Amino acid sequence: MVCNYLRKIENMNFKSTFLLLGTLIFLSVFSTIAIGQDATPKPMDPGWFMEDNAKTVESFWEKADDDYHAGKYEEAIVCWLEVLRRDGKDFNAAIAIASCYGLIGKDSLSALFMTRAWDLGYNSVSLIDNDHDFDKVRQCPVFKNTLDSLGKSLSALDSLEGARVYIQAPAISYYRVRLPKGYNGKKRYPLLVTLHGYSGNLDRHFAGVIKKMPEPDFIVASLQAPHTIRNAPESFRWRIPEHGPEQMEQSSKMSEEYVANVIQTLKAKYNPSKIYLMGHSQGGWMAYNTGLRYPKLFDGLIAFGGWVDTIRIDAKQIKNAKKLKVLIVHGRNDKSVPFSWAEKSRDRLRAGGMDVTFFDFDGGHEMPEAGVKKVFEWIER
Repeated sequence: MVCNYLRKIENMNFKSTFLLLGTLIFLSVFSTIAIGQDATPKPMDPGWFMEDNAKTVESFWEKADDDYHAGKYEEAIVCWLEVLRRDGKDFNAAIAIASCYGLIGKDSLSALFMTRAWDLGYNSVSLIDNDHDFDKVRQCPVFKNTLDSLGKSLSALDSLEGARVYIQAPAISYYRVRLPKGYNGKKRYPLLVTLHGYSGNLDRHFAGVIKKMPEPDFIVASLQAPHTIRNAPESFRWRIPEHGPEQMEQSSKMSEEYVANVIQTLKAKYNPSKIYLMGHSQGGWMAYNTGLRYPKLFDGLIAFGGWVDTIRIDAKQIKNAKKLKVLIVHGRNDKSVPFSWAEKSRDRLRAGGMDVTFFDFDGGHEMPEAGVKKVFEWIER
């Protein structure tokens, strides 16, 4: 009798346990389905994946670039590693990591990523030789031996496959134009043309400038640099230094002619009252080059984090361009283009008789909102 009673309890406990377990499984599955229905499903087609990955890579590049220019080299390394993780063929990310390790004095890691960049297609010993980012590690045995070895392999490749010969080739690019609110085609407006920096592009640069500007009563245009960066399809530059001085000079002249030709096109189309050329970083360098070589095209030049090239621009060219007024905007903590370069550029231009306004700020290699507003005050004065 007692045994039968115990068996009944056992069966009841077993049934209860089984029922409870079944209920929990059902709730778990139901919750998962419910959550899945509430959440926005991600498309799984290859097109979505490629587009989403490209946007992620671009965001990491922008963050890395900002960290690099702010002197946050370890943070920049983390972001560029994320770029490499998503795009293992991007040698620009690899050489950027090598540069950061060079800046913090880690020679072995700098050599490691320099070799990685080389394996991916980067092949400029001369560019590394002249890059101050590697000054701390340049004489370290590991780094020096690695760079020497890579240089010898390049020489051997040239002798085996033949030397490269560079020529000019036509290409199609584009520019953007923003007209002032209430634009009247019969009225003449000032024209401001902006140039992005190294590894930048027109769209990112133009959007950044537009966000910081007030509503100006003049035309704003932005140009895309003509030279691409290998394995970085959304990154452009105004010169190509890695293939030697001859190609660097040729590519620089091509960029100057290109900028001047677009200015002529804009001048013919809009008949502006005045024309100003503005650039950031390498774009500032290009603004100086073009403005001082084609002074009759412009009324003023503006350089953010730029510099006057001491080799390509001489005292005679500066004197011939003395009718131009110049605005220099430079961060006192600029890690990419030293503040002293801006001061030397200012002094050279003033010595040639140019009217130079110098605006410095507590920041790095950037275009701060206060600096952009200064541009419009300067133009309208």
